[in-house]
Amino acid sequence: MTEPLRLGVIGAGTISQLAHLPAAEIADTAQVVALCDGRADLLLAVAARHHIPQTYGSVDELLEDESVEAVDLCVPTIVHDGLAVQALTRGKHVLCEKPMASTVARAREMLAAAQSSGKRLMIGHHKRYDPGCEQAQAAIAHGDIGTPRLALYHFGTGNWTLPAPRQPLVSSEPAPPWEYDCPDGIEDARHRAYYESLLEMFTHITNLLRWLLGDPDWVLAAQPASGVLRGTLTLGWGHAPDTQAFCVDGPHYPANVWNEVLTIWGEEGRAEIALPQNVYVGKPARVRLFDARSGADTLLPEAYGWAFAREIEHFAVAVRSGSPFRTEGADSLKDLVIAEAAAKAAAGLCALPTRLEKEGHHTNSVDVSRN
Repeated sequence: MTEPLRLGVIGAGTISQLAHLPAAEIADTAQVVALCDGRADLLLAVAARHHIPQTYGSVDELLEDESVEAVDLCVPTIVHDGLAVQALTRGKHVLCEKPMASTVARAREMLAAAQSSGKRLMIGHHKRYDPGCEQAQAAIAHGDIGTPRLALYHFGTGNWTLPAPRQPLVSSEPAPPWEYDCPDGIEDARHRAYYESLLEMFTHITNLLRWLLGDPDWVLAAQPASGVLRGTLTLGWGHAPDTQAFCVDGPHYPANVWNEVLTIWGEEGRAEIALPQNVYVGKPARVRLFDARSGADTLLPEAYGWAFAREIEHFAVAVRSGSPFRTEGADSLKDLVIAEAAAKAAAGLCALPTRLEKEGHHTNSVDVSRN
């Protein structure tokens, strides 16, 4: 049996406690050997709860630990790039929570560090590792609904922590305040809030849509909203465009409810994907397929598995084998390109529709790298 990948987790907050640490305990391909956080009381309490043998109060100390082969960044978005570059250049592979960084420029620095160091960089877009989403991806790729023409993604969320077996431990020391680094020209408070939503919420949406439908060619509309909605985003595929997706962030419910649904209409059917709360251990997305040729309406058998545990397992296996990541850093950069294009369009800095071009080609000052 291959030796488990030895992980050092940086950050002992909520996402670490409710997702990454329990996921690593489930995945037999990885083992958390060290935990780092600047809040001493939280660090010791979380390490004790999860039986982590080594603790560090600084990132430098953790990176000096030769037993740590890779780091898992569970920290605020604004420090993703700096810590990832630091870890990569110190010889550690990196798994970084989404979004990849706060701007395209910062993300490109992460990619450059990975290339120059020879170490691996994976971004934690966990929905691609959900067994139900895998079922949907396979069905669409097989042509079960025909060519996709229209998608509607409604991201209505409640308290994502409540399905967790245990609630997170807290520190007596407040976490330091932080703000997003926005692209040039995004200065109005409403547009900055929209960009925050594009990073934190819409990247879930755009990353999964790109995996299911391919990379979009256009930002067709981008609109901040008020009240229960944070905003909307419309993407297009093809020259016409031939396929469109309308994406909604909100509402955010105060209760323990979840209403995240993606529906994709194809020329010969429909796929409906109902996604679970993120930390609902063992509960996958449920997929319903409608075949317009036969009239069959089928709820696919539930595929057991937890996205976060399968994400950690995938990271460890790919590092050990050298196989590609499903969520490579270079691929995840595209979600930030979409976010910046949408924010600039909403702020009136570029015209709509805005074409997302290949690297090196420019239209409306928007670039995108494609594999």
